[in-house]
Amino acid sequence: MDDARIEPAAFQEAWPQVVRALAAATGSIDEGEELAAEAFARAAAQSGPPASLVGWCIAVGRRAAIDAARRRATERVHLPALHDATTEGARMSAIDDRVALLLVACDELLPPVSRMVLAMRLVLGVDVDAIAAHLGLERGAAAARLTRAKRLLAEERGAFHVPTGEQRERRMPVVLDCVHGLVAIGQRLVPEPADAVGDLVAHAERIAEALVRERTDDAEARAVLAIARLALARRPGRVVDGVAVAPEAVDRRGWDARRLALGIGDALAASELAGEDPGRFALEARIAALHSAAPAAWDVPWPRVARLHRAVEARWPARSATLARLVAEAYALLVAAGIRDASDGRLSTEPDGMARIREQVAALDDGARATGRDVDLVLADLAWRTRAPDAAARYRALAVRLADDAVASDPVRAFCASRAQG
Repeated sequence: MDDARIEPAAFQEAWPQVVRALAAATGSIDEGEELAAEAFARAAAQSGPPASLVGWCIAVGRRAAIDAARRRATERVHLPALHDATTEGARMSAIDDRVALLLVACDELLPPVSRMVLAMRLVLGVDVDAIAAHLGLERGAAAARLTRAKRLLAEERGAFHVPTGEQRERRMPVVLDCVHGLVAIGQRLVPEPADAVGDLVAHAERIAEALVRERTDDAEARAVLAIARLALARRPGRVVDGVAVAPEAVDRRGWDARRLALGIGDALAASELAGEDPGRFALEARIAALHSAAPAAWDVPWPRVARLHRAVEARWPARSATLARLVAEAYALLVAAGIRDASDGRLSTEPDGMARIREQVAALDDGARATGRDVDLVLADLAWRTRAPDAAARYRALAVRLADDAVASDPVRAFCASRAQG
């Protein structure tokens, strides 16, 4: 008997619905996830795909849960908790399944970083290595946080429950942070996704759309949607023949005009909703819109972008925010020194002030793997653009370093190798 093939897009759409229904039925996120995985494995082993993948997997998962409860000989405790999945699904259908699971995972009972780890792994399906790199953790620490978070929720919260009212509002900032993080990880790790399951940025866009439908007046939700849409719109041309392309060499004619218009519109709407005190994501949406509206990389208003990054720093004092601001300041110096007229994107000398920026960039290296990699990439780029004698050597060292880096993409590795040749 041939195994049935579950289409990636169908799996991606069905997974959160099945996990949510089974978690509600059993009262446990952890058990719901395990039952969903077993049900999908059984679906793939059928002679043909089920007519309704979601309904089939929920039914299989519920039967497996009942069988397990009977085997434990605790029917009087467990069986009453196995609610009818159809009734439960109808009761909770007003909220997108992925958003519902994010709200459950982002429980304030957990430390902020643990909420991010649990939500990004359980709901969004991000690899633990990628989560660790995004959050500046070692892989073992991220995995331990995931295990502890699941155990703590099971012990302290009991039955699965989607928060409402004030509880939902308290959790929403972390939910938005997770969706924004999915965009960042997708851009870094999967610049050319092979299928719908691997397209993390498109996944983030759909979740952000669901959030905006529910929260039409939320500036930060609208801003996250803008960031996701603009990231997708600018994807074409970023990789050519398997090699990442420098910003000034990207052919912007291939960008998605429809998504550009939607994303810039979302960024403007977020700015209006935010008023005089924009949040982090509203500011980042403005930055993304400025990058998207410019006809070329050197036409981006870099001084203005740098000021916006400084405002982001004030609200989110992370090393990555400081690094982004320093890059914008460095590019402003390059433009002022005439790099727009350089055919190869390089100056003959280093502009005044660049040495200070390089020192500040280097000082951001705190020894963490992810931070050090990003710092080295920026320092190598600035060295290359100013024809520093050590530019090629920096890229050679990066090529070696990234060869063993689980969260570096192949196009970036190839880009570093090409610049290492001088």
